[in-house]
Amino acid sequence: ASMAGIKLQHLPFRGGALGSQELLGKNIDLLFETPTLLLELVKSGQLRALAVTGSKRFFALPDVPTIGETVANYETSSWLGLAGPPKLPDNIAARLNTELTSILADPKLLDRFKALGNLPAPTTRDGFKARVKSDIVKWTGVVSDAGIARVRIQ
Repeated sequence: ASMAGIKLQHLPFRGGALGSQELLGKNIDLLFETPTLLLELVKSGQLRALAVTGSKRFFALPDVPTIGETVANYETSSWLGLAGPPKLPDNIAARLNTELTSILADPKLLDRFKALGNLPAPTTRDGFKARVKSDIVKWTGVVSDAGIARVRIQ
């Protein structure tokens, strides 16, 4: 919103399914949500994808532009990662990374992920650490710039 110079009102939902129901019911105007939840609704014509948030067009919706094509330098994407305890031995961490990378390269599994709107992108341990650090810096700045107060939940 700040990069586009527009005002948006955040409406928190307990899970993406509730947000998509509100969008389908025309009770909200737009929704930022993961492809796995919305892809079939878009493909069936029940919803219209306006843009994707990543740096590149989304493989499953190649005709949908990125927000960055309109708002310069906009890019954000979500990720899932595998983490372990801080003192996990290096040989075990390396083996987990090797095995997971191998599993995610299986053509049948990859086809299933793609059908759900996901594209696994395994990385190295150092690549994962760098992504986490980069996201902490990015989102700390976004929160600070937006004046969002820190809330402690007890």
